Amino acid sequence: SDSELLARQITGQYKVKNPDLKILHERARRLIEQLDSFSIQHVLREKNREADRLVNEALDAGEAKKASSAPDPPTPQSLATSATCRQGVLKLDQALPLAEGKEISVEIRRRK
Repeated sequence: SDSELLARQITGQYKVKNPDLKILHERARRLIEQLDSFSIQHVLREKNREADRLVNEALDAGEAKKASSAPDPPTPQSLATSATCRQGVLKLDQALPLAEGKEISVEIRRRK
């Protein structure tokens, strides 16, 4: 890895302090324990330029693909669908296209 911190955290030389990273670190350690063999070492980025270039190229391509294949959902002022309530759970009859991260308000009216 070109991350000395990552390599030393995985080998136990450094502690993981960030609570979010602790969860990922523990998961990685459990997965590593299932392998027959595992090794990690720090490689200076300057000595690994080709791998660094390829990773960045792949990340850029993935972002471009994600941006082109996921058009923003329409943002009308209101959307409507029917729903059924069974055992106290309201289930929509169809998915509603909503922009991720946007706040919405929901109004539920009983059909007469």
